Amino acid sequence: MGVAVDLDACYAPSEELLTSEVAGELIFARLAAEPEDMEDGLYTLNATGKAVWERLDSRRSLREIAQALAEEYQTAIGRVERDMVEWVGCLLERQMLAALSGEAGGR
Repeated sequence: MGVAVDLDACYAPSEELLTSEVAGELIFARLAAEPEDMEDGLYTLNATGKAVWERLDSRRSLREIAQALAEEYQTAIGRVERDMVEWVGCLLERQMLAALSGEAGGR
């Protein structure tokens, strides 16, 4: 199974998330109607995950974010895109992200 992820789409954190930064780590949890709906409870992000998360702002497409990260970390763009598609797919399945548009910035 899996959720389709579009590199040309813009994504943003779900409005059903609580987020907080503690000791340099980003911690978040999805608000759920029922406690059993919360799969894993709290989530934390490493430095790379945090760098991606902070760019998921509904204005930039995943492709634009991947390009910026590939340049910043001097990494092959294909690898960054594959990793982002996998990670974003997981977040979409957990309803932690929302897809906003098939075009960057909703243009």
